[in-house]
Formats: sequence, structure tokens, C-alpha cells
Amino acid sequence: MKSIYLSLTIILAAVTAESQAAEKPKGPLTWQKIAAAASLNHPTMQALRLKRKELSGEEVKASALPNPEADSKVLYNFDQSHIEGEVTITQKLELGGKRRARINEARSDTRRYLLTLKIKENTITGETILLSNRLGQIQKEFKMLRETQRTMKNLMARYRRFPRLTPEMQVSRSVYQLVLQDTERNQELLAAERDTITGRLSRWTGYKEETIRAASFPDFKKLSDPGENLKVKSPLLGLLHENTSGAKASLDAASALAVPDIALGPSFSGSGYKSTREIAAGFSVSMAIPVFNQNTGGIKIAGSRYRQTKKIQHIERQRLVSLRADMLKRYRNLFAATRRDKKNHHDRDHQLLHLNMSRGKVSPSLIIEFHRQNLESLKSSHALKQEALKLLMAIRSLDGTVHKELTHE
Repeated sequence: MKSIYLSLTIILAAVTAESQAAEKPKGPLTWQKIAAAASLNHPTMQALRLKRKELSGEEVKASALPNPEADSKVLYNFDQSHIEGEVTITQKLELGGKRRARINEARSDTRRYLLTLKIKENTITGETILLSNRLGQIQKEFKMLRETQRTMKNLMARYRRFPRLTPEMQVSRSVYQLVLQDTERNQELLAAERDTITGRLSRWTGYKEETIRAASFPDFKKLSDPGENLKVKSPLLGLLHENTSGAKASLDAASALAVPDIALGPSFSGSGYKSTREIAAGFSVSMAIPVFNQNTGGIKIAGSRYRQTKKIQHIERQRLVSLRADMLKRYRNLFAATRRDKKNHHDRDHQLLHLNMSRGKVSPSLIIEFHRQNLESLKSSHALKQEALKLLMAIRSLDGTVHKELTHE
């Protein structure tokens, strides 16, 4: 029943994925919708889901019983008009737990596949959240660059009113021109980064690049705390456990091959001449005698792989716990830094700057420095938040809880 439920779940997810790519987003396109679409429509996820039919067939194949076998022969003596024949029907009985071992191997493969699907889904969702957050940051940086561009153009336009510029005015205009060129180069770099991100998200989600580019992506206002310890239901831990379970099932299958199978069934024979006939019925039993081959080599190989897998499970678990602890420490340090990061009152300060600038109370050097420092402050704040979010997504991926961030505002 569990295997049927898992198969239906996989099929339902695949059907949803196939329909999602053709759908347009209902309402405003948010980063939550993009992340949800990427977990369904990402090429890696679609390729993994193609295995669902193969795995469902493997379990059916493993649980199948061997077919009965019929053996018959007829001999006819033409000289004496004598005929004799024999018919034997046998059913092979698999001993030693062969069928159970095959089923366990197939079910372990299915569980490993579902865990791999979950791991990839967490990874892709985390990467999509990071890219969507960066798009929101790029939009803010674009806004600031446009403000700088507009300010520099306004300042340069002032000098057109003068029939002749003083040497100081000429230098100031040249400086404004350099700042304007630098601003345009920064806009080109941001546009290239934005186009790279939107192209990647378009391939992952099925949404058009224009739709993604036109969406509004506010960056994370708050960062969550993933908790102290690695989650027990972590798909990575589950995959390590299933690797060991699969190796144990392979060892059981190798051990079962050492036990010979038995073929049982009725046997009928008959002989006679034209006038007389004799018919006999009996029982047939056949089995291999394990004298020369008891699958010793196969058992030794499977046993070695099982012990190796068990050891790897222990080592990898310790590594994941240690890795998570290190990432959590770094994340909490960055998280504290983001909380100390003061709120940027750029809009208010920018209005005050323009007011004083119009009254001639602010020097050109201060105007340029204000815009430069404001942009650098915004970029460093964005880099800090992005690095913290990157660590958070990595921790969530280890725990298998990235989906919790889809409800985060």
C-alpha cells in the first residue's frame, strides 16, 4: 500500500509540473511563486521524475513469482509400433528469502529516489530564493543609480545657462561627466547580472524573462533562525540510512543465492502398443546440490560493501553535523550584523540634499560623495544580507526545511 501511495504521489507531482510550465502566474508574480514553480519545472527535477515508471516497474518485477515449467517428450518405435511419452509440470520454489530480498532492494531504490528528489527540490528552491532576493536588490540598486544619473544631468544642465565657464566650473562639469559615465557602466553591469538571473529563472520555471523582469521582488525583511541541531528527518540523513539499508538488502540477496531452489510438480508417463497401454503418475522433485558453488564470493563482496556503507554513514553523519554547526555559527554572526545594520533613510536624505543643492548650500564634491557613499552602503548591506541568506538556505537544505521559507515574508 505504501509503495502504491508513493507512486501515485510521484505521478501527481509530475502531472502538476507538466501543467505548471504552460500556465501564466495568477496575480502578481512573487518570489514564492517563482520558487514553487522552479521546484516543479526545473530540468533536473523533470529528469528525476522520468524515473518514476522505471522504479514502479522494478518493484512489480521484484515481487513476481516464477512461472511454472512444463517438460514433455514423446518417443515412437516405428518397427514395433510402440509409443511412450512423459509430461512433467514443475513450480520453482525460491528458498532462502530470495524474493523478499529482491523486494527490499527495489523498495530501497524507490526510497532513495524519493529522498534524492527531496534533496534536489530543497537545493533548487534555496537557489531560487537567493536569485529572487538578488533581483530585488538589483531593482533597488538600479533605482539609486537612476537617481545619481538624474542628479548629475541636472547639475550639468545648470552650466548651460552660463555663456562662459570659469576654470572651476569646467572641472566640476568634467567630474560630473565622469560620475555619469561611471553610473552608466554600473547600470550596464547590473543589467547583465539581472539578465543572467532572469534567464536562469526562466529556464527553471517556464515563466518568460519579461514576466520575471517586470515583477517586484522585495528582499527579505527578516531572517529566520533554523534551530540548533540537524533535523532528524533530514533527507540527507535519510539517504545515508537508505544507502545502508540497500547494501543490507543486497547482502541478504547474495546470502539467499547460496540456498538452492526446489522445483516440485506432478509427473505423468505412458507407454503402449496398439492394443495395450500403461499410464503412470508420480511426483517430480529437482534441486541443485551446492557442492562447488555456494556464492561465497558474492556474499563476501556484498558483506564488504555493507560494512563500508555503514562506516560511511557514520562518518558522513558526523561531517554533516559538524558542517551545520560551523555554518550556523557563521550565519548567526552575519544575522547579528544585519540587525546592527542601520535603516537607510536614503529617500529622506536625498530630498534634503536636493533642497540644499537648489539653495547653493552644498558643494559639488559633497553631492558626488553623498551618492557614492550611499551606493556603496547599499551594496555592502545587500552583500551582507545575501551572504547570510545563502548560509540560511544551505542550513535549510541540510535540514530539508527550505519549504518553510516559502511562507516567509
